[in-house]
Formats: sequence, C-alpha cells, structure tokens
Amino acid sequence: REFGQGSELGSGNFVVGMGAGPITVSGLGDGPYHFRLFEFNGSGGKENYLLVTATDNPVEPRRAWHVSTSANDVNDGSSGAPLRNIQTALSAASDGDVVKVAGGIFEEGLIPQTRVAMFGGYPNTFSEADRDLVANRTTVKAVSATILNDDYGCTIDGFFFDGNNVAETGLDISSSSSVTHNIIVRCTQGVDYGMNVSGDAVIKNNVIHGNIRGVLLFGGTSAGAVFKNNIITGNSNVGLNNSSASGIHTYNCVQGNGFNYTGNSPGIGDISLNLNAGIDHLSDF
Repeated sequence: REFGQGSELGSGNFVVGMGAGPITVSGLGDGPYHFRLFEFNGSGGKENYLLVTATDNPVEPRRAWHVSTSANDVNDGSSGAPLRNIQTALSAASDGDVVKVAGGIFEEGLIPQTRVAMFGGYPNTFSEADRDLVANRTTVKAVSATILNDDYGCTIDGFFFDGNNVAETGLDISSSSSVTHNIIVRCTQGVDYGMNVSGDAVIKNNVIHGNIRGVLLFGGTSAGAVFKNNIITGNSNVGLNNSSASGIHTYNCVQGNGFNYTGNSPGIGDISLNLNAGIDHLSDF
C-alpha cells in the first residue's frame, strides 16, 4: 500500500491496510510516521491497543528515564543512576520517551511536557520481570489541587494516586491518553472529580474510590473514547457522570456511591456489585 492512497481519517491520517498478514507501506519520505493499530468490535467501536513509530530508516530507541525515592535529581536518569522526582523525568523527556518509576511515595504534582509513557510498580533494580503493582506500589501523593494533568496523550499505567485530602482533581485527562491499572483515592477538596476525561482517551481497568465525585466524561469526549472495565465505588457524591455521547462507558462496576450515575447511564454491561467489602482500607490495594 502506498502511503496517502488509502482512506483519510482526519488531516494527514490514512488507512494503509486492514486484515491479517504483513503489510508493506511504500512512498515514505522523511519521518517520523506514527502507525496505529485498532481492533474493531461488532458494534463498530474501536480500541487503540498499539502505537509504534517508524521512518524509512531504523528508529533510534526511545530513551527510558528511571525514578526512585532513594535517588537524586542530579543523576542522569539511567537505571543505575535514577532521578528522585517523577516531574524531573517528565520535564527532561522527549516525545515518545518512557518513564519507569520504582515503588515508593512521591509527594508531587505531575504535568507531562510531551507525550511519554509512564509506568509504576518497578523494584529499585527496574527489572521488567519483577515489576509488580502490588509489591512495588508506586504512590503519587497530592500536594496541590490536581495530582496529574495530561494534555499530550500520555500512557499512564500502574500508579496509586492519593489525593491526600488535599486534591480537588485526581487525573485531568485529555487528548488520546491511555490510562490503565491505576487507583485514584481521596480527592476530597472542592467539587471536582477523581478523574476528568475528554478527547479520545482510553481508560481501562482503573479503580476510582473514596473521592467526592468519581468520574466525569466531558461533553467534548469523542465517540472514539473508551471507558471500560473500571471500578467506581465509595465516592460520596456521583460515581459516573457521562455528559458526553452514550456508548462510551461499557462493562464498568459502579456501586456504593452517593448516587451511581448522572447523564447518559448506565452503560452496556455495567454492573453494580460490591466486589470487595474491605475496599475502604487503603492497605487493601
């Protein structure tokens, strides 16, 4: 398939192949190019599950930045000389870099400066084989009104976001962010949410618990967004507020909130089931 000859999805985005088997793309000039693979379900929805970058020449490996509570910000961020603060790595990272964070408590607010992939749950050796989100719990404890604000479409996986009864907002997510396997608790100041979502973000397999409000899917959230397999429980006001199009949130557990839904609700496959009677205890996570 020659680049630019397929169906155009938005400005400069072209379909280059569908179905199984290898796909060869010709007509590539100087890159970089971003290739995005989708799976399609029977109702016509889509979920982004892989993003890779390629050029007409071999790609330089993305840099990995390493962060540990036992380290120092004067280090170079390598696995042998990690940084102390997550924000230091986020500020130094370039587009497409990876930030790996060892278990521990990080008291800071996070604002990515470009599109990065953030992963918690590492041991201090940063061994991939020993990454464990429970044994190496990576806690980001709020020091201000918002724990993390992402405008760049970052990947955020494997963190315990503790509002510390200081934060009003846990995660403020827009663009094409991918947010998976995180826990968001104790955002109890003001009237905002544990998670605000807009754009075409993919939000899967998270727990949002013990905040004033659980999750807000903004009116600007696109029909391509995915909000699936999350647990929203024990929030004192609303659990899930879908102010966007129906069909975005599916197969979530929304239970035990002040009231579970407002807006377009409930979603396809949603349940209301007490999955863990001990969920009030932070040590359970």
